Amino acid sequence: MNYNESLIKLEKLIDIAKENPRDIAFIQNHLSMTNRVTFNQLINEKEVKIKEPRKKKASKLKKAYMLTVFDEPQFAAELSLSLGKLFSEKKVAILDADRFNPRLDVYLNAQSHIKSVFTHLDFRRATGLNLLIDANNKHALTKQYAEHLSLKLDGYKNVSYFSGNYLIEDYEYFKLEDYKTVIQFLKLHYDILIVSVNKFIYDAYTCQSLITSDYNLISVRGSLPDVNEKKRYVNFLVSKQKIEKQKNLYFLFDYNSTNHIKEKLVKEIVDGYYLGNIPYSPYRSQGLYRNYSMTKRMKKRNMAPYIRLFNKMREDSL
Repeated sequence: MNYNESLIKLEKLIDIAKENPRDIAFIQNHLSMTNRVTFNQLINEKEVKIKEPRKKKASKLKKAYMLTVFDEPQFAAELSLSLGKLFSEKKVAILDADRFNPRLDVYLNAQSHIKSVFTHLDFRRATGLNLLIDANNKHALTKQYAEHLSLKLDGYKNVSYFSGNYLIEDYEYFKLEDYKTVIQFLKLHYDILIVSVNKFIYDAYTCQSLITSDYNLISVRGSLPDVNEKKRYVNFLVSKQKIEKQKNLYFLFDYNSTNHIKEKLVKEIVDGYYLGNIPYSPYRSQGLYRNYSMTKRMKKRNMAPYIRLFNKMREDSL
């Protein structure tokens, strides 16, 4: 190849470099020493600049939130991981406060009991909720110790999971005042606190969580009886427990528009306090033997509906 042909080739490579500045280093590495010198001179003459890759802007969270999820641990698990990914610089805590049927460990693909802490409690009671209460009673509850009591989730360094009580025979021994203190502590030390509760409207932990939260997220499963049931429960709590009506927000979970109730009707039934839907996924109903597929690897398309609901919750006055 003569000099002119070589120069034409280099000119074409310069055009490629102008269109794709990030490929400059690759081109340089595949040129002879002589051509590399000429190529570099031409780059300087053409003022081709290597563009720095855009830095992804961190999502902003202007205030802390406590969210109580009413009888939908699958949603609570998927929401907590979606927000953990979205707000990667923030601290997210998720607490299983369902004392009848705690299930978050299953839907978070996590352990249920804590082995790495010295306690007088036997292993069956060595869970996040029990140990938080125990530490508070001993005046030893600090942010650092709470982190030690939390269970970490693979791929989510900023998400702390506090498992619930798995012994139903211990139900009557829990004191509401202890729970109030623990909730206030978690609210103070985490940017987002998500509490999963049952739908027993006389359960003290359920009522206290709904009272204390910034928003209560009420799941309905796409049938008219379920919508009416949840509305009756919430209306009862609004009346008897003086829970603010406007912070109770409904959504359709695992929603199939072909088979389920129309969103417009749901919105009408719940007086407009409607956030939207989380679409149906066959992975939620698969047999849970080793892991829960939806949270094993949260993909962007799975996270998007949760982020959309969370943003609507923040932006709408409803």
